[in-house]
Amino acid sequence: IAAFASDAERLADQKVDDPTAHRYMFDVFQPGTAGESPVIGEKEIEELAEKKTRMAIEAIKKAPGQDLEAARMTAWGLLNAVTYTVDHHLGNNQDSRLRLAWFGGNADIKKRAFQLALELL
Repeated sequence: IAAFASDAERLADQKVDDPTAHRYMFDVFQPGTAGESPVIGEKEIEELAEKKTRMAIEAIKKAPGQDLEAARMTAWGLLNAVTYTVDHHLGNNQDSRLRLAWFGGNADIKKRAFQLALELL
């Protein structure tokens, strides 16, 4: 738990800009889709983003808690936007969302999101 707490603090201290945040969400939800493009702007989002990626990009600013200093445009905030999207929006119903978040593909998405967030440090 101490290691996770340390990682969380470092993630909360790591500021990110919009292009980095957009790239992160593509790498989490659509690995390889954006290729090696260093910048993900509105045009790329419009042309390439799947619904889940769009929801996660929107969650960066609108998910609960994203207005807090530790989350606002930080690596920690990006990770929290992913968990919010996965846990509250992906899945057909509440039972499905819970099962997927704990054991299914959505659990894998959250693991990938954590690793990619650490790579932003």
